[in-house]
Amino acid sequence: MSSVNLVTDRSSKNRVYRVGFCAAVLVTFLASLASGSERSQLVRETSVTLAQIVARQIGNYQRIRTARGQVVWREEIYTTPTTAPPLRVIQFAFDTTGSVNLVLAWDGKSRLPRQKEKPDWSRVLAAFLVEGENVYQIRPPTKDQIPSISWTPFNPDVHGRNPLVRFHPALLGDETIALADLARVQEQMRARISIAEIGSRADPRIRVSFTNPERPNELLYYLINPQKGWLPEFIGRYSGNRCLFQTSILIGKTANGVWIPSRRTKLEYNSNGEVSRREEWYYLDLSVNERLPAQQISFAYFHLPPEAFPQRVQTNAPSSEMKSSPSTQRALPRATAAARQNSGITGRGRPPGAPQKQQGVPPEAAPLPTPKSR
Repeated sequence: MSSVNLVTDRSSKNRVYRVGFCAAVLVTFLASLASGSERSQLVRETSVTLAQIVARQIGNYQRIRTARGQVVWREEIYTTPTTAPPLRVIQFAFDTTGSVNLVLAWDGKSRLPRQKEKPDWSRVLAAFLVEGENVYQIRPPTKDQIPSISWTPFNPDVHGRNPLVRFHPALLGDETIALADLARVQEQMRARISIAEIGSRADPRIRVSFTNPERPNELLYYLINPQKGWLPEFIGRYSGNRCLFQTSILIGKTANGVWIPSRRTKLEYNSNGEVSRREEWYYLDLSVNERLPAQQISFAYFHLPPEAFPQRVQTNAPSSEMKSSPSTQRALPRATAAARQNSGITGRGRPPGAPQKQQGVPPEAAPLPTPKSR
């Protein structure tokens, strides 16, 4: 079986890894395991547990300390009309304490701005800075206005799982309800989880199956590659002898030795067995565990004008609560310091022409964009 590699681009001084893949070979292999030909495969018992599989996946991803790059999200919906662009690019960077995300509409041909360049806000769909316990959403300007900033406390179950808010390669390797979530509630499941080793001993896969005794035709299963970070290569769900979705994942390895999902394709089916939605994720470039440029995780990344902050930072909590929050008091000066320096603001005064901040009036919370499913 041909492997998927993130090969080093030697011409780049930052060692950016380009994605290469052999989809036809992987799709054929996965189809043979997931279809009726699976009966011809040797099925063996294994002592590995679901908790051990999840722990090995987490251990692999914990090796990623920093990353930055560009990932494409293509979404095609065949059942209902939509005005959303089918192709988007997420420019991202993160370290162990924070992240930046810039989501752009793309036609697949035009030049994308470099991460150090000032963004064309007419193409920006969403922008986020995550710093510690704080999430700042930068809203694209409307008409002649400037970008606006809103604040909300970081929620790992919401923001940490939304690739548009805080992208991480691990988000391409599982569903919205992840294998780790299922492992935490396995003791409450009525049916015992089935774990078996299938395929050849030289190139085995671990099959993890979830069933429901009250619905005999319900099935959710994973095919996991123990030789590639214990990451899943295929996820499928069936109900009433009908396929609900199938997800195939190509796994690559960085020059640093970290296994990551490098390409993800998901097909969802309607009650007639027809594809109702197709989504695909793949990288244009990716660097892992390389030194990030100065001020990468800050407001300076977005090249905001002075009028956009800090007096116009809005919050979905009352002003008094925001003032009394120690984490907010620590985060706001750090987050705005780089942007002040970048825009020429010195001292702690209000930028010229900035309006007075109203006290005690909580602005409406901004809804966070999210993919329909992963």
